[in-house]
Amino acid sequence: MENLTPTQNIEYSTLQREYAAFARSIDVVADRVRIVTFEDVEVEAQFSAAGWMVMALSSSTGRNAEQDNGAVQVDDVFETSEALLMRLSPRFTQLWNEKLFEKLSALQ
Repeated sequence: MENLTPTQNIEYSTLQREYAAFARSIDVVADRVRIVTFEDVEVEAQFSAAGWMVMALSSSTGRNAEQDNGAVQVDDVFETSEALLMRLSPRFTQLWNEKLFEKLSALQ
């Protein structure tokens, strides 16, 4: 992961480590992260002090990804990677909620 700020390095590594099973793929490409959701939406996002900015968005369905994901558009900024992925992927949201439920159940 060359050419990354220390904060980007931490954020991108954490995203890959914690959520690899929550998407088809999560890859670092230059100073961005390329994520392919289980719904076959591909997003390139970049982390900065402002948050996670959507740099590119496409869909393998052949439709405009911004139409498929009306809530997400290029240049949108999200406070967390989870917020971005929840807006892009119903499957991510489902898996994230299941994991949270497991962790909370283990506390009882």
